[in-house]
Amino acid sequence: PALKYSIMLSGVTQVVMTKVDILSVLPQIEACTHYKYDDVTTKKLPYDLENTNLEVIYKQFEGWQCDLSDMKYFEELPAVLRNYIHFVEQYLGCDITILSTGPERNQLVHRKITESLIA
Repeated sequence: PALKYSIMLSGVTQVVMTKVDILSVLPQIEACTHYKYDDVTTKKLPYDLENTNLEVIYKQFEGWQCDLSDMKYFEELPAVLRNYIHFVEQYLGCDITILSTGPERNQLVHRKITESLIA
């Protein structure tokens, strides 16, 4: 929700997703999708983040647990990672056009978006 709010405020049209190689060691990935605040569930970022009644709600995804460092094309990425990326794009309402798959400058996957992936 915090990133979605930032995208809305800033007018962002494309996102770069970094460090997907670091996430490769995890058996599952969690993405915050909602907050529960005083028994109310919302997708909006609460103004009072210090409230002790704030609960973060996550959606869980299967991890991809493989080496991504030599991958140059989106189609080469594991299906579970592509599914995660598609979820994030749909949730944010913004295309992810570049992914970093390692620490080197050339370890990038560029996606040519001919028309928005977001319906």
